[in-house]
Amino acid sequence: MDKILKQIAEKNQTTTDEVEKEISAAIKQAMENSKGNPKAEEFWKNISANGDAPTTAEVIKAIIEKVVSEQ
Repeated sequence: MDKILKQIAEKNQTTTDEVEKEISAAIKQAMENSKGNPKAEEFWKNISANGDAPTTAEVIKAIIEKVVSEQ
């Protein structure tokens, strides 16, 4: 995960902390925007059963697992 964040930071001429901060904000916004969409709500519930915003690593892992399972 650190390697991915570092690559993104270097490509965008910023820090890994800033990349993590922006991804976290995007996750929170996506969760907020998914309210009322049962399929999207289920996706977030499967990642974070307690309702808190999942970490960047948790979201990336879940997306990778979903993509792999659909192949």
